[in-house]
Amino acid sequence: MNMFDNTSEKDVSATGSAYLAIRDMVLLGDLEPGQKLKIDNLRALLGTGASPIREALSLLTSDMLVERIDQRGFRVAAASATNFEEILRLRCALEDMALRASLANATASWEETLVVAHHRMKQAVSKGRTTFEQKHKAFHMALLANCDSPILLKYCSHCMI
Repeated sequence: MNMFDNTSEKDVSATGSAYLAIRDMVLLGDLEPGQKLKIDNLRALLGTGASPIREALSLLTSDMLVERIDQRGFRVAAASATNFEEILRLRCALEDMALRASLANATASWEETLVVAHHRMKQAVSKGRTTFEQKHKAFHMALLANCDSPILLKYCSHCMI
């Protein structure tokens, strides 16, 4: 079951694309903390319909990146050093746990996958920020993939940009 189970395939890609685009804009600071998120502005910016934007904003609310303002729409969630430090501590603890388990289960096949993922990440440095970030995440997830804990992997994947 995924976060888009109640939508059609067309809506899934539109909602998923809007979710990822808005998430990246929030995480990279393109949308400032406290900034009001107007559906029409996001529709124009992302070239999609209002429904996928609303669904994406609702998903981002559950991720605590966006806040719903009663009867008035959405805004980017406030950011603070305290929140950042908490997220960093949690991420370090979870990834440490996953990496230790992954190393304990090491196989030759897993090691080969790591070498390939690392090579792809290094090659992506010259291909732009988005491509590098995708390959960087793929490498880190490859490091953790052997931990044999799907729930832990989901949390680790969710925390990475």
